[in-house]
Amino acid sequence: MALRRKRNDMSAWSLRIVTDQPLGDAAGLAGGLTFDMDKEHGVHKRMGRDGSYGGWHSAHTGIGTLPVVYFGTEQQKRKYLPKLAKLEMLAAYALTEPLAGSDALAARTRADLAPDGKHYLLNGQKMWIAGVFDSPWRQSILSGFQLARIFSYHSGHPFNLLAGGEVNGDNHTTNERPIGAPRDTGLGPDYIDFDMRLTWAHKLSERANLQFTAEGFNIANRTNFASVNNEVSPLFGFAPGFTTFNVHGIRPVTALPGGGTATSSTPLAFTSAFPERQVQLGVRFSF
Repeated sequence: MALRRKRNDMSAWSLRIVTDQPLGDAAGLAGGLTFDMDKEHGVHKRMGRDGSYGGWHSAHTGIGTLPVVYFGTEQQKRKYLPKLAKLEMLAAYALTEPLAGSDALAARTRADLAPDGKHYLLNGQKMWIAGVFDSPWRQSILSGFQLARIFSYHSGHPFNLLAGGEVNGDNHTTNERPIGAPRDTGLGPDYIDFDMRLTWAHKLSERANLQFTAEGFNIANRTNFASVNNEVSPLFGFAPGFTTFNVHGIRPVTALPGGGTATSSTPLAFTSAFPERQVQLGVRFSF
């Protein structure tokens, strides 16, 4: 972060803001360099020697800042662009959605103007949220700490019920559904995960660096089920006590209505799970 703020003195963060001539006013507002495309490419070529730094720079100035340049109001530009250009703010882009992945144009989250005309209502779903905190201290021992955490959540995915036998007389028993069952009537488990990483970096000399890392995955040690036994029977809809095809997965050892407990072979029971809590430690010496 110290390097990033030092580079701010060169106004390198504002390169992308001033690439297009129509953005001249926004560029001046942000205090950016008046680089044309060729000069910008030269700078990015040098940045490419450090993939991590180059990627971060591109995310901050590109997908994080340009939306304000292109679509922000004048008030928003005056409020955010100078701080983004001076690294008083770090830009982020909440991209991940269950049906979009990294395809920004497929995102469905919307911000609609509220009836009062003063606020926006944000509607949508994001799969995970991450952020990085740097140590605010400057003493040699206390500086260099960085804490990163990722929180992931998605609701259960729908699945088809399978008959496990012949229904339509077409000899395709692997995808036959029970008689009368629509598609995607089953609902899988929710997924909740919290990961965290703590690093401490110390500069030993001009070229030598030491870094310690501690990482934890699924810190809450939540059991996140990964798959479900969706094979029921062709006559599932005619079974005694049947009420609906809209069913949920069953946790192992759950008591069954007819007696006994659910196992992985029980229809609709979860059959596997993602890893439990994991912790790993590492050290890196570069010179």
